[in-house]
Amino acid sequence: MRAGSSPLGRQRLATTGTDARDRPVASLGAVALPFLPYTVVGIVHLVAIAVGADGLVAVTKPLLMPALLLALLVALPSAARRSETALWAGLGILLGWLGDVSLMDAGAGFVIGLGFFLLGHVAYVVLFVRRMRTGRPRWWSAGYALWFVALLVVLAPHAGALLVPLALYGLSLVALGVTRSVRRSPARLRLPSVRRSPGRRASRRRARPRPPRSRSRRPPGR
Repeated sequence: MRAGSSPLGRQRLATTGTDARDRPVASLGAVALPFLPYTVVGIVHLVAIAVGADGLVAVTKPLLMPALLLALLVALPSAARRSETALWAGLGILLGWLGDVSLMDAGAGFVIGLGFFLLGHVAYVVLFVRRMRTGRPRWWSAGYALWFVALLVVLAPHAGALLVPLALYGLSLVALGVTRSVRRSPARLRLPSVRRSPGRRASRRRARPRPPRSRSRRPPGR
């Protein structure tokens, strides 16, 4: 059967302008390609840490999150780059980058970086709750509460004045893990809808099959 000869094919041609088999399908390589710079920078960063090249670590660390943000924006469809999903994910990555840069200062930068990481995790929690997740957390997410208690038990004797910031950061990790454990609902992942032009709506109405008209004849007489 020729493409577009069936009623469903004609309807797709009228609404999209192309046959379904002619539309490009994104391959795994096309999706993974934007993450290649982030992967390369990450490998170089890990190797630099392993061999003790502190100068190279100082160069690659501030490049990690910008490379990840660039990969996210390139990998997303053009209509999704202005969506709420891209906003919260990009905000989380940006705050993570500020945390990385702040941790490069051995003094007060630790607490400042911890605060940026905490805010970044809050952005991810909002992303999971508002855009991607619904329902109740899974039963095994209760393990995060046990992990948090164990964290406080281990850190409390040694943290001193940093116990409160570390506890808040731990709570953000627990919230991130719990919201991430909720079963995924694709219906909540909403992307901006594309408004159809009046011409497309009219062509769709023309392509919709109409039932045949029944011609009833009056009986002779009377």
